[in-house]
Amino acid sequence: MAERPIFAYKNEKVRIYMTEFKWVPGFAKSQNQKCIRSLHECAVKQHGFCNIL
Repeated sequence: MAERPIFAYKNEKVRIYMTEFKWVPGFAKSQNQKCIRSLHECAVKQHGFCNIL
């Protein structure tokens, strides 16, 4: 597991949400994509975000 911040702009303020997600070790492109997918899925589940850039 890893924890990363997600920054959101709301009511003229920047809020920081710490999100815990499954981290996959490795340098391959597929491993990186798995981590990104996991981060996005956890952001939706934990904080209710629908779109992350």
